[in-house]
Amino acid sequence: MRYERPVVFADDYALDLVSASARFACRSPFLYRLLLRRGVAPFRSFVASTLSAMRYIEERLSDAVHEGFTQYLVLGAGLDSFALRRLDLCESLRVFEVDHPVTQALKRKRIERFLGTPPAHLEFVPADFECESLDEALAASRFDPTARTLFSWIASIPYIEESSVHETFRSISRHATEGSEIVFNFGSWGTQTGPGGSGGVNEHLQRATRSRGEPLKSAFDPEALLKAVCEQGYQRVELLDGNAQTQRYFADRSDGLHVVPGSQLAHVRRADS
Repeated sequence: MRYERPVVFADDYALDLVSASARFACRSPFLYRLLLRRGVAPFRSFVASTLSAMRYIEERLSDAVHEGFTQYLVLGAGLDSFALRRLDLCESLRVFEVDHPVTQALKRKRIERFLGTPPAHLEFVPADFECESLDEALAASRFDPTARTLFSWIASIPYIEESSVHETFRSISRHATEGSEIVFNFGSWGTQTGPGGSGGVNEHLQRATRSRGEPLKSAFDPEALLKAVCEQGYQRVELLDGNAQTQRYFADRSDGLHVVPGSQLAHVRRADS
């Protein structure tokens, strides 16, 4: 969403991390509007949910570094560029990016193309969850489970089986010292009705995600998932449904950009033991 205004989330490295063809299209306002914007149009509200979550996380990190947080762990990092952009915050943070080895290899290659070497504060943690656990991946890294950490898990949960989602939260809990926090988003489509619920979006979502080879595998009742996570030793900080996210980050826009109904953004804090 390179040319839309007002800007919700600025990412100066986004184009450096995408493919050459995507960079070419995005750098031309004409091609962007003709190809990318039209192609992305059915998914704009899903993209907005990710923008909302990333804005929320980085606002929280800006405060967290002054509260003694020294680690930021990004689960399913993909092409996230925080460690490249926010050098102001990374003076106080070590950043751990957990993702599939193939995805990380592609990202490292692109970083090397325009930066030479990844920054020293960034550590890639390869994890193929088909054959290893988050516990095993972190054990092989320099992650410090005694340090206050902000964990983020964005734009991944809907594509993961429910049992694996709960197991991952248990794994995070085994590595989260008191005061650590998790910010995550997930879908409640098909589990709710009324304001903030899914409405008729579930069928559209399933069709759209299947068409690109990434079918949805899980959705949760928000209160039930928060209860399950908090039973592992967390306190609820905030839960924002799609409407609340839209009001916070997309109000007063003329282009109609909004967060997809049924998108949920949650923030929890590890309670004192």
